[in-house]
Amino acid sequence: MRSGSRSEWPARLRKGAVWSMFERYSTPSRRTVFYARAVALNDGAAEIDSMHLLCGLIVEKSSRANALFKLKERFPEESARIRRMKWTHEKKDLRLTLDSKRVLAFTAEEANRMDDYWIDTDHLVLGILRKGKCTAAVRLEASGLTIEQARAQVSCSAEEPHEYPAPTKWWWPSRPTTIGGQIAAATYVLLIVVLLKLITEASC
Repeated sequence: MRSGSRSEWPARLRKGAVWSMFERYSTPSRRTVFYARAVALNDGAAEIDSMHLLCGLIVEKSSRANALFKLKERFPEESARIRRMKWTHEKKDLRLTLDSKRVLAFTAEEANRMDDYWIDTDHLVLGILRKGKCTAAVRLEASGLTIEQARAQVSCSAEEPHEYPAPTKWWWPSRPTTIGGQIAAATYVLLIVVLLKLITEASC
């Protein structure tokens, strides 16, 4: 089981609230987003799109995504282009496209769905496939990878040992990305209010 599975999460998160997303990103996932930005800058793009995220996954060669899905072998042209790329250290903020924002939202949902605290690169692949119809999802599907197959591979690998730091113990939910998460967060707050009212009345 992956370190940081839902049984080890704080009770508030186990109730379905979604917390600050990037706090849960593993180091390879954060590097993937960094590489995606670098590829976008190299392309002269104004925003980071889904293909830039996929290229970021390809660059992060030691990641779980590459180990499971052999992305470099699936996309040899992109891999070769990235090897020839001149990396820039330009300090320029790039926004995510709407598709990329949805990919990241779906990525977090896929990690939650699998009871994983840490959001890793394999979840990013699931997020891309879950989005569907974006360029990266179309390319992945054309390579023969479906979301059902990808989920099965990620689930099968979940029992393998992985080195993750311990989950953060104290944090507050930010913005749930699902209806279920919103309901759970609202219910949790309501229970706290009721409990405080009962304690106040009992002390009178």
